[in-house]
Amino acid sequence: DGEVGEFIITARRAEDERFLAGITDGNARDVTVELDFLEQNISYVAQVYRDAKSSHWDTDPTAYVIEELQIEAGNNLAIWMAPGGGFAVRFVPQ
Repeated sequence: DGEVGEFIITARRAEDERFLAGITDGNARDVTVELDFLEQNISYVAQVYRDAKSSHWDTDPTAYVIEELQIEAGNNLAIWMAPGGGFAVRFVPQ
């Protein structure tokens, strides 16, 4: 997903792992990503690297959160991106 000059979200596969990443311009953004690119009937641990609520490109550019979630194909992932921020997710099959 994306809009030229505003934001981009992209997914990628490397062997049995999947990756998802996004970046945004100077505007904060809430995004919901359908995880339909994950293989059906497999559980994944999602290692999420995302902006902290205090993140901002100008005032707090290094504030981030790392968390792990249990995810399956068909789920949605809602993520907030700070102004000038983004996220990265690694999906590891279980």
